[in-house]
Amino acid sequence: MRIADFGLAIFTKNDELVVQKCGTPGYVAPEILKSGSRGYSYKCDVFSLGSVFFNLLTGRYLFGGNSRNEVLRHNERCDLSTKKKYVVNVS
Repeated sequence: MRIADFGLAIFTKNDELVVQKCGTPGYVAPEILKSGSRGYSYKCDVFSLGSVFFNLLTGRYLFGGNSRNEVLRHNERCDLSTKKKYVVNVS
């Protein structure tokens, strides 16, 4: 796996909120996907990094699906209750 696309990256001042919705399905923070979002901050990047780490450690995507829309629905719900079994033996 290679991390290769930072085409959606922007610089912000301090804790400035971003209101433009962008991200890759399965890696984007759920608060970005929720309608009525008032913006988001760098904390969403931490979520996305966690999703990348999960993928690297387990070989699985954090949110799966048979279509882009299904992945986005799972991503927005962010139910991680079934994911612990994949990382229980990771130090």
